Amino acid sequence: KNQGQSWTRALALNMSECVWGMDEDKGGNLFAGVYTIGTSNSNARIYKSTNNGTSCVSVYYDSKARHVHDVAIDKSNNYIYASIGDNLAPWSINYVIRSIDGGGNWSKILTGMPQVVAIEITPNARLFGSDYTNGAIFRTTNDNSFTQVLNTGANSYCFWIRKNDLQNQFYAGFCGGENSPRNSGIYVSNDNGQSWVLLQSLQAQRGYDGTTAASNFVQGMLYHDVVLNGVVQNGACL
Repeated sequence: KNQGQSWTRALALNMSECVWGMDEDKGGNLFAGVYTIGTSNSNARIYKSTNNGTSCVSVYYDSKARHVHDVAIDKSNNYIYASIGDNLAPWSINYVIRSIDGGGNWSKILTGMPQVVAIEITPNARLFGSDYTNGAIFRTTNDNSFTQVLNTGANSYCFWIRKNDLQNQFYAGFCGGENSPRNSGIYVSNDNGQSWVLLQSLQAQRGYDGTTAASNFVQGMLYHDVVLNGVVQNGACL
């Protein structure tokens, strides 16, 4: 509430839980997705706060799913999107959900799309970055059907997609997958996610080498992490 000068805990989670995805609708309501870790945890949940995080209530829960990977809100209509699940056994469940009433009700959409981590909103479309497959990005304009707009051709995971509002560009970060051949790098789109080109290649000697997390763009600048041979390096700036 004071530009980061002091902090208070708004949501207490279990030791096996953390928050990966978080977004705010145009009314100031916050939505946070719970990502659980470990081999026996299944607590995929989405919390909502209507008072700047002072209190939170659960608006979605799936006891059979392990993760909420990302939460993104289309500010043009306040539709909320979330990527759920983990293809890894024993869960073997993954899907995308949408709420059109502020988290009151949820429906599964885009059946048949591979496991998704990253979600980003473009004008009149939504972008989804895949996990547990060849690195890919999928795009939908109607939330019923989707088109693959990028295939990296190797085992890699898209963990983040961000928009640079100053240049109307979209950037997507990939890390290497567990299996070979793998690659990683940062791709850019100049046409609202309809086509992509490789901006920067990153080394992927091991699984999760590359870039796995990024800030938002602020005044045309974004910071992202770099992982090499399993070791976190100094971050980089776009």
